[in-house]
Amino acid sequence: FASHHLSIQGRLEVILPAQIAEQFRLDCWTQGFCLIRQTQVITCPGKSPKRSLMSFGLVETTAQRDTLCLLDSEGRRTVQYQALTADYYL
Repeated sequence: FASHHLSIQGRLEVILPAQIAEQFRLDCWTQGFCLIRQTQVITCPGKSPKRSLMSFGLVETTAQRDTLCLLDSEGRRTVQYQALTADYYL
């Protein structure tokens, strides 16, 4: 659907289980999409990623990759996670 309806400046943004992110990236590539950004989401330091936030476009570029850690080693929300979700928590 996206390959037929997305404008050249548009983006396809998805949140996926981390285990299928690489296969999804390859599937998108075969449809003409390039990875623009990927954020691996981990619950706490030392854990494997649970989710992958991915942004794709039709114009080739160098992909930005980073990690979002939700909790610190003591189980508190990280500053990065607090900033991202500030509008959802009282």
